Amino acid sequence: MARKLIAIAVVALGTIAASSVPALAANSITNIHFSPAYPATLPVYPFTTGTPASSARVNVTYDYTTTDTNGVSVYFGGNFAWYSGVNNRCAYPSGSCSSWFVATAPATVTSLTAYMIDWNDPTQNTNNALFTETVPVNYTFTTSSPPPPTACTPSATTLCVDDAPGDARYKVQASFATTQGGGSSGPGHAIPLASLGVTHGGLFWFFSADNPELLVKILNTCSFSSNHWFFASAGTNVGLTITVTDTKTSFQQVYTNPDLHPMEPIQDESTLPCP
Repeated sequence: MARKLIAIAVVALGTIAASSVPALAANSITNIHFSPAYPATLPVYPFTTGTPASSARVNVTYDYTTTDTNGVSVYFGGNFAWYSGVNNRCAYPSGSCSSWFVATAPATVTSLTAYMIDWNDPTQNTNNALFTETVPVNYTFTTSSPPPPTACTPSATTLCVDDAPGDARYKVQASFATTQGGGSSGPGHAIPLASLGVTHGGLFWFFSADNPELLVKILNTCSFSSNHWFFASAGTNVGLTITVTDTKTSFQQVYTNPDLHPMEPIQDESTLPCP
C-alpha cells in the first residue's frame, strides 16, 4: 500500500542524470525521471488521504543508494502546497524506486526537493530526512481546466496503439543515440502492424527498414489491475529513449537504455493508470 506525506512543496517532470555513480556507503538519489515531463500544466488536486487521479499527479522514478539498513521512503515536494506518496520501500543498500506528488494549491514550481526518510520513522516528517536533493523543474498547477489531450496521429516516427478497437489511445515514440560506428542518432521509425491484426503494439527500426530493433505492446489489464501493462523488448545495445503518451489523460512515461548496454526487457505493470 502506498505511503503518503503532507508538506508544502511540489515538483516537475523531467530527467536528471547523475554525473557519476556514488559509492554504496552514501545516501544518494540519481537518474530522476518525471512523468509527465516538464514543462507541463496540471490541475490542482485538493488534499486527500487517497491516491490522486492520474491526471493530477506527477509520477517519479529514480535510482538510489542508502546507508539505512531499514530501507527508506523518498518523497518529492518543495516550497508550495504539496502532497506526496511512495509506491514501494526503497530497500537497503540500493536499487530503483518510484513515488508521486501533487500540488494542493495553485503554484508555479521551478524546483523540487527529494526527501529520503527512514522507512521505520513513524512520523515520515521531512525534518527528519536523512538526505535531500533539489533539482530544477517547470510545472504549473492551476484550478483552471487542463488543455484537452492531443489525439495520436500516426506518422513515420509515431506508433499509435489501441486500447479499445480503433481508438489509437497510446502514442509511442522512440529515439536512439550511440557512439558506435563513429556515432549516430535519430528518431525510431514506426512499423504499425494493424494490417496483420496486431493493434496493441508494433515495431520500430533505427538504421534500416529491413532491420526491426524494438517491439512494444500495451495491454488493458484493468479487469484485475489498476494499471495498463507496457512491455518492450529490443535487439540492440544503443542508447534508447521510449516515450509513451496516453492521449486520453495526457499522462506520459519515459523509458531509457544507456548506450553500449544491451537493452533489458521492460515489463512495467504499475505506471500507466486505468481506466
